[in-house]
Amino acid sequence: MKAIFTTVLSLIFVITQVTAQPSVNFPLLGDTDREYHFRTAAAGGIDLELTGPGVIWDFSQIDPDSIFPEVSTQSYIDPADAPMIDQIPDVDFVLKNETNGVSDYTYLSLSGNRLEVLATFDEFDPEPLVLPEPLLLMPLPLEFGFEESTTSEFFLEFNEISDTFDLTNEYSADGYGTLLLPNNQVFENVIRLQAISSISGLADVEEGDIEGTVRLVVDQTTYIYVCDELGVPAATIEKGELTVYLVIIPNVVETPIFNVPTPVEITYYQPGETSSAEEYFLTDLRIFPNPSADFINLENLEFTSGNPIEWSIYDMTGRLVQGGEIPVLNSKYRIDLSGQKTGMYNLILTDGEKSSSYKVIKK
Repeated sequence: MKAIFTTVLSLIFVITQVTAQPSVNFPLLGDTDREYHFRTAAAGGIDLELTGPGVIWDFSQIDPDSIFPEVSTQSYIDPADAPMIDQIPDVDFVLKNETNGVSDYTYLSLSGNRLEVLATFDEFDPEPLVLPEPLLLMPLPLEFGFEESTTSEFFLEFNEISDTFDLTNEYSADGYGTLLLPNNQVFENVIRLQAISSISGLADVEEGDIEGTVRLVVDQTTYIYVCDELGVPAATIEKGELTVYLVIIPNVVETPIFNVPTPVEITYYQPGETSSAEEYFLTDLRIFPNPSADFINLENLEFTSGNPIEWSIYDMTGRLVQGGEIPVLNSKYRIDLSGQKTGMYNLILTDGEKSSSYKVIKK
């Protein structure tokens, strides 16, 4: 009896801990005055299996050589400013993504507590791709333990092959905890949404050595890491594969012919990206101690314009939390962080038209 009572108490404690996890909302969703900068890298060496409450996802040691050089800039824009908006009804938000000067758009609706994709469009398309049915992107607020699965039929045509396929989407919020990103970024209260899409269907083919009926299966898993501090995901990881099965006896015997996996990639948020109109200066500047519980010291300051240096500190939502001015010819300066919450901040130093951005951590 004592063992059973102890087990019951343990289960109650675990259930309480799990259900007590707060939901994640997007306070900045649709903020048209904010931009988010993302980089993409290979996800080698990252443990993708970490789930449950209290998880620490450590992506901080991404191999610098695997990082793609381009930066993706994402921002919400006024739907009235989006292209082809007259062809897509009931749009609440439009997410614009720009990479290497090329823009694409995702048209979203907020239906109850569900954020859904209505259509997509990029500059090379003659017209937007309007989905026959809205595709669930995520529920809001996103709660730990959420699960949902849907299967629908759709008509697919490619390589002169036409057939009806099944599309199954599975969603689950399977992890909750802390996200560590490059450049000493730390996000608390992060929930991971696992989205699994599987497309499966039969087709008759005559292509090279393949002749007969085959089953095509495309599996893709996307891990989306979302938190209170951003209006868009802080990181996403994508992996997938295409498998072709030769159908010997329909619904009984199928033999895999080949499998083509896709590289595992992670796209992560990188704050403080300098715009093309800004220039870095103060290359010899020392900032210490960093992290700091109270004061940070600046040394080797240079006044290239002969004017005072303006300093500003922003939190990870882009909110200005502190600011001031460094008098001319002061090669050293001290900033008091004791009044700030624990976390990552951007320190911006401006001398005339030139700016420098630095990461500082309040512990």
